[in-house]
Amino acid sequence: MAKQDYYGRTDLEHDFPTDEACLDYLFSLSHTKECACGGEYNPLFKTTIDKKGRVRLTGRKQYQCSKCRYQIAPMTDSIFEKSHLPLKQWFHAILIFSNAKSGISAKEMQRQLNVTYKTAYRVLKQIRDSIGQDTTPLRGNVEMDEAFFGGKGNGGKYNKNYSDVMASKAKVIAAIEREGDMRAKKVPNLTAKTIDGFLKDNVQIENTRLLTDESNRYDNASKEYHRESVNHSKKEYARGDIHINHVEWFWKHVKASLRGTYKSISQEQLQSYLDQFVWHWNNRGNDRLRFASLLSAVVKK
Repeated sequence: MAKQDYYGRTDLEHDFPTDEACLDYLFSLSHTKECACGGEYNPLFKTTIDKKGRVRLTGRKQYQCSKCRYQIAPMTDSIFEKSHLPLKQWFHAILIFSNAKSGISAKEMQRQLNVTYKTAYRVLKQIRDSIGQDTTPLRGNVEMDEAFFGGKGNGGKYNKNYSDVMASKAKVIAAIEREGDMRAKKVPNLTAKTIDGFLKDNVQIENTRLLTDESNRYDNASKEYHRESVNHSKKEYARGDIHINHVEWFWKHVKASLRGTYKSISQEQLQSYLDQFVWHWNNRGNDRLRFASLLSAVVKK
């Protein structure tokens, strides 16, 4: 990655030194300073310095047209609305989240922002809930695989408890377009019907080569697709360009990150964490663009 593609705390301080600069940027994402009536939008707030030497915005955090008096509040319908956390800290949190490709816990966010755990948890949840996943179908060479997360107990002697252990695990399906985006979804089961539904929602039939392992679940689900597979049971992991190494690496990365960063998460929250990892994959390669993309997402939550 080129040096100009990196974006860190020093860059953030340069681009957004004050809450006013942050608010101006939020305004610029959806509006221009020129009003349709011919007037110009001016801020209603003022910049003051409190007793501790901190720069604060006082008054209504809105912009008003000098001619027609129409007002615009840039933080409305965003994660910043009704928040008492200064915008500079919000932007810092968004930068931390943006660059944390292995995730960041609420406890670590608490330390870096110097806020309460409750505030740090809310900030992270608000950001995660803002990103979601795109609905544009994948095409070209698309790798697809399933994975299991969590669960309790072990198979026992002769695997007599195997079915119960597997039933308690969360089931997830992922598809990755080579040199493109990906999708991942928590599903109730891994039957052919469920896989077929995931395929129809996320993978284009025309001009697509579906790459999978030898699982017979795909025999019926992928009938309309041009499918090629590798046979893992025979220790075949690649045959030319036929492999699912990218999606298997993604599962390895997610599981290692969940163990190392979060220790454990509930199955109810798993999809939002998957959205986070998918978003980082889809916005890989350029820290500056990824930060700007996340800012746009949280404003249009």
